[in-house]
Amino acid sequence: MKEKVIRRCSCGFVAYTKAEWLGHRLGVDAAEKAAGDSGIVAAKHTEVELTEFQVELLAFQKGVIRYVYVPTEELDGVAEHDLERVFYWGQNDFQPMRRRCSVSMGDVARYKGQRWLCAMLGWELIKEGGQS
Repeated sequence: MKEKVIRRCSCGFVAYTKAEWLGHRLGVDAAEKAAGDSGIVAAKHTEVELTEFQVELLAFQKGVIRYVYVPTEELDGVAEHDLERVFYWGQNDFQPMRRRCSVSMGDVARYKGQRWLCAMLGWELIKEGGQS
């Protein structure tokens, strides 16, 4: 079964195979080695679905939006878990973005119509308009 891989680039949306995604993250030689060593060679022709999240980079970049792409298979629908995946994939070590810093404490992620603050330990739901 083939699933779509969605990744935003300067020209729009592009589909990648898992091997191409590894190649993007690790470099082609390292991706081929990782695929061989980990036994995921058969997965080279499997596509991976990515879910896009928007993060307001308030801590260091005055609220500019950073798009973070998380493999959908890593999401389970629980806000705190999914936001931790957003934090992980929002690091420039794993998903480098030119002129964007990594997701940091003080940034705000948009998740299922709500805004969540990246706190010192975990994530806190932001109550809009003084609601409690």
